Amino acid sequence: MTNRTFTIRPIGSVEADVSGFRIKIDETYRAGLLQLDQFSHVIVFWWGDQVDTNQARATLTEKLYYADDIEAGVFACRTPNRPNPVLMSVCPILDINIESGTIVVPYLDAEDGSPIVDLKPYIGMSDRVKTLTPAYWFQEWPQWIPEQPGDMPDWVMAKLMDVPDA
Repeated sequence: MTNRTFTIRPIGSVEADVSGFRIKIDETYRAGLLQLDQFSHVIVFWWGDQVDTNQARATLTEKLYYADDIEAGVFACRTPNRPNPVLMSVCPILDINIESGTIVVPYLDAEDGSPIVDLKPYIGMSDRVKTLTPAYWFQEWPQWIPEQPGDMPDWVMAKLMDVPDA
């Protein structure tokens, strides 16, 4: 079973520039956007192509830059260094244009040009749990992403922005 390989075809890409963040869906897949505008949020699955190296794929543990003196396995953190760099972000949907294949979001932690591999609507019943137990190094972190990007506590932003050089 572990020797199996799969082919993932991108369905679009990220556009990130000074004007904002957009998900551009290739024409072949645009019909799949039908009714996505009925949801407030989308789960974006993207390929970490800019960190996709043999070394990153071989990394199984990592020192967490946002938690003092914690080393965790890649399946216990959100590092892009992992055997398969499939990454995800939950984003509010600001606008969707099916004809152009454009989804406008306020922020996406992917680089310009990152391949989009899938989209799913965020559904509260299945995409969150009522009671959760985060790892102890996340106990003081907010349980929800603030509605406005500027509402994240300063200390959280400082930890998130203190990313070591790759």
